[in-house]
Amino acid sequence: MKLKDPELAKIVEIVKREIFPEKIILFGSRAVNKDNRRSDYDILCIVKKSRNTRNLEKKLYVMFAREGIGKAVDLIVETEDDFSKYKNNTYMVYSEVSRHGKTVYERKTAA
Repeated sequence: MKLKDPELAKIVEIVKREIFPEKIILFGSRAVNKDNRRSDYDILCIVKKSRNTRNLEKKLYVMFAREGIGKAVDLIVETEDDFSKYKNNTYMVYSEVSRHGKTVYERKTAA
């Protein structure tokens, strides 16, 4: 997918390079075209099971700072299993991601 937003494209490239996600989903105001100049990027990264998601989040925040991401990023890294388990729970943000999020990257699987 070709991303029109250069800042989002840079974020996606950093995430792909650093944690090799299965999927990256943009959600929140930017996903539904209700963003303004002060809006942050709400990003959910889905990874394979058995990974320390909190350490991956910390690693990405460090990389965003080092590489000069100019907007705030709210980042969640979650396993495929946990996202699937909680995506229909309306008390969790995963429900919003599932309903209104836009996939901006998905790993290609071998055919």
